[in-house]
Amino acid sequence: MEYLIDIAELARRTTIKQATLRKYVAQHKIPFVKIGRLVRFDLSEIDVWIKERKVPASKGDKTAREISENRLFNGQETPEFGHSTRFFPTA
Repeated sequence: MEYLIDIAELARRTTIKQATLRKYVAQHKIPFVKIGRLVRFDLSEIDVWIKERKVPASKGDKTAREISENRLFNGQETPEFGHSTRFFPTA
C-alpha cells in the first residue's frame, strides 16, 4: 500500500467530479478503502483501475490530424464528421 488520498484529492488528480466519484463508490465501480466513515483511495489501485479502462484507437479510424491533412475545413459539411465543422473564420 502506497499513500491514501481522499475524494477531493482524487477528483483533483483525475478531473472526475466528486459527485461522480461518490456515485462510483456507492456502486462499487472504483476501488476504495473504508476506514470507519472515511473513504480513501490507494493511488496504485487507482492507476490500475484507470489503465483497465483505457480504450485503444481503432486501426481503421481516421484521426483528426489525418482528416485535416486531406481536407480544408471551411464550414462545409464533412462526411467524416457528418455535421458542419468550422474551426476558423473564413476571410
